[in-house]
Amino acid sequence: MPRYPDSVHIFGDMVSGDFQPVGTCFAISPQHLLTVRHHMESNRLVGYGIVPYVSRRRNSGAVEIPRGFPRPVRVLYFNTDMDYAILEIGDGDWDLKPIPISLEVVEAEMTLKIYHCPVDLFNDERVEDLTVFSGCVQTARPTAHHVTCNVGLYSGSSGGPFISCRSGGAVGMHVESVPTAARDVDPMAVVASVPTAEEAAEIVSDTENSRGTNHASFSRALLFRTCPNLIRTLQQLRIL
Repeated sequence: MPRYPDSVHIFGDMVSGDFQPVGTCFAISPQHLLTVRHHMESNRLVGYGIVPYVSRRRNSGAVEIPRGFPRPVRVLYFNTDMDYAILEIGDGDWDLKPIPISLEVVEAEMTLKIYHCPVDLFNDERVEDLTVFSGCVQTARPTAHHVTCNVGLYSGSSGGPFISCRSGGAVGMHVESVPTAARDVDPMAVVASVPTAEEAAEIVSDTENSRGTNHASFSRALLFRTCPNLIRTLQQLRIL
């Protein structure tokens, strides 16, 4: 089973002067990383950084990052349609531990390993520490450019690599999670539509119980071998 925890980083915005976690990225060469286009702010190419983890102090709420970070990165190339962006780390900091890119064919019922950073949990202050998580997923049958896998990931996990357990190379990247749950019902809207307090209490109770139900979701990953422009760019950068 491939192991690359040191190759995956939290991607963040630094325009305000502070590091604001946004999503996941991973090293593809000693100086380049890959992430999703939708983590970028409009078409801005600079003002971003990477860190291996962040923590929040309980008392003050201040965000702490390890010494020597964040390391500034800039966007070198991006593609809106395919939702990817290639990052380049600043001069003198070329010591990333890359994950090799693999162009092998992904098939149905293939086991992949994924690394990701559940940024949404940290930004919503549901956890005090944000770092890299890993797990194994099973693929469905791939489509023209993507493959779906049997796992749902928190917002901010986009940009996490999907790694082949056969070759040890990254074959794709998480771009979104798709839940099956219907849109949540607003309990107060329900209360306003019923005539008595007893009926209101009963409906609100039922609504809250349904909101607590676990719903299935799946991950959608971009397959690198299906993106000729990405492959061409990686070849020009001598990554492939």
